[in-house]
Amino acid sequence: MLLLSGGGEISNAAQPGQKTSPTPKVAEDDTVKQKVQALINEMKTHLNYIGEVKRKAEAGEIEKHIKAMGSEAYSERENANRALLDIGYPAKLELKKALKNPDPEIARRAARILEVFKPIDDMRAKKLTDPVFRLREIGPAAKDAVPVLREAFKENNSDLRWRVVTALLFIGPGAKAAVPELIEALEDEDINLRNQAVDALRCIGPEAKAAVPQLIKILKDSDNGFSIKYATIRALGKIGAEPEKAVPELIKAFDDNEAHIGRIVAEALGGFTGKMGPDETKAALAMLITGLKRKEDYVVSQVIDTLGKMGPEAKAAIPALEALRDSKPDARWGEFLTNQIRREAGAAVEAIAKTRGR
Repeated sequence: MLLLSGGGEISNAAQPGQKTSPTPKVAEDDTVKQKVQALINEMKTHLNYIGEVKRKAEAGEIEKHIKAMGSEAYSERENANRALLDIGYPAKLELKKALKNPDPEIARRAARILEVFKPIDDMRAKKLTDPVFRLREIGPAAKDAVPVLREAFKENNSDLRWRVVTALLFIGPGAKAAVPELIEALEDEDINLRNQAVDALRCIGPEAKAAVPQLIKILKDSDNGFSIKYATIRALGKIGAEPEKAVPELIKAFDDNEAHIGRIVAEALGGFTGKMGPDETKAALAMLITGLKRKEDYVVSQVIDTLGKMGPEAKAAIPALEALRDSKPDARWGEFLTNQIRREAGAAVEAIAKTRGR
C-alpha cells in the first residue's frame, strides 16, 4: 500500500484485468524446475547416442545370436558374432547379461564384443558428466531427474557411476526410487563407489530400508576398512529399520578398537529408539550402560545423549547416570570435560524421568 501526501492511499494489489507477477519464491521454484527439465532432456539425448548401427534387430534376434555363440560349429559362432556387431550398441544390455552365462565361450565372446562398444561408452559418459554434476548442485529440487539418473547408472563407466551416486546423495529422500541401483553399487569392485552408495542410502533414510540386509553384510565383513564400516553404521542408524537384525550387529561393533566406531554405534542406536523389541532394547541398554565407563569423553558423551533420547526405555541406566552426574573430576578428562559430562548426565536423567512421568 502506497501513501499519498494528502493522506490518500494507492493499492498495489492487482486490479481487474491486470497481470500479476509471480512471487520471487514461486519464480525461483519455476526457474529451478526448468533447469532440471533441461538437464533431464540433455541426459536423454546423450543416452540415445548409440554410434553406428548397420541394421535394426528383429524381436528375439539378439538372444538367438547370443545362444548361437555357444554352438559346437565354429562357423555358427562366428556368424553370431558378426550379426551382433552389425546390430551394434542396442545389443549391449543382453551382452552384459551374457557375461554371466555358464557357457564360458558365450561369456568370452560377449566380453570381446562389449570391448568394441567401449569408445561409445566413453563418449556417452563424457557427455553425461556435466549434466549429472549440475543436478548434484541443485540437490533435493532435482528429484524429478531420478529416473534418468537411474538410467545413467547403467553406463559402463565407473567415474560416471560415482557421479550419479553422488547426485542421488545430494537429492536425498527424493531419490528413494534409486535404492535398487544403490544396493547394486554396494557390490561394486570400486571401494569409492561403495562408500558413496552407503552415504547416499543414509541420506535417503527410512525409505532405504530394502538395503539393510546388504548393509549388515558389509558391517559383518571383517575385511572392510574403517571408512566404509563407519559410513555403514551411520546409514543403519539413519534408516532405523529391521532392528532385530541390525541392533545385534551394531552392539558387536561397539567394542571395535577404533573409539570413533564406538561413538558412531552409540549414535546409530538412537535411530532405533521406539522401534526395538524387548530383547534388542535390553541388549542395547546393557551396552550403553557399559559404555558410560569408556575412557574416551566423546564416546561417553554420545552414550549419554542416546540414553536421554531413549526416554523410559533407559530407566535402568538412571543409577549409572546419577553416579556419573555426582562424580568427582576425572583424571582421564580433566575438570572442564568432567563438568561437561556431569551436566550431560544430569540432563539425561531428567529427560528419562520426565518422559517416564508422562
